[in-house]
Amino acid sequence: MKTAIQRILERIIRDIGNPHSGLLPGVQLVERALTEKYKTNRTTIRTVFFILEDKGLITNIPNRGKFVRRLSERELRESYELRAVLEGFAARLAASGINKNTSLASGLEHLLAELEQAEKEKDDDAAIEEKDYKFHQYIQQMCGNSKLSEFLERSQLQFYLIRVFRTNTKDIPRQTVSHRDIFDAIRKWNPDKAELMARQHVMNNIAHKTGGML
Repeated sequence: MKTAIQRILERIIRDIGNPHSGLLPGVQLVERALTEKYKTNRTTIRTVFFILEDKGLITNIPNRGKFVRRLSERELRESYELRAVLEGFAARLAASGINKNTSLASGLEHLLAELEQAEKEKDDDAAIEEKDYKFHQYIQQMCGNSKLSEFLERSQLQFYLIRVFRTNTKDIPRQTVSHRDIFDAIRKWNPDKAELMARQHVMNNIAHKTGGML
């Protein structure tokens, strides 16, 4: 069972960068307002602030307060360039399959099916984002490198900070490398292809989500 801190943390993370929540990059986080919004207490909010700051989603400005972190286009680009390399390495390790654990591959396939179904049914962005997050997180777990998973989690969470950069992407082609391409390479235990597919997926995806701005 999740603790109050975990529940509030997940809700705030989902709201960061969402135009409808008001928690946009550069916005100051006010304890009283957030305790009322999330129906919790200040101690919980302060603990959540500490975790969010550690994850790189908020920043503390001395004598001013805490703010949702604002990333420059350069920081976004560099962050995703690094993430592409790390995601590729994680996929390579997962596809190396020291024990070629088919149950792990089955688990990844299950998550892929949920994600593809959500995209097919055109679920809301938040639902698709959550399933996308779980898919990549599972690959990170499959890779068997805890430090790599830790770095990737921080990088992946920064996705929430780029929502404000989104433009109308309806006329922009989707990424040419899909989640299924990554899965197929892992399922076939092909490290070289898995790494290549994961790298290309990340870079194609950030270009689409930002309307080609980066």
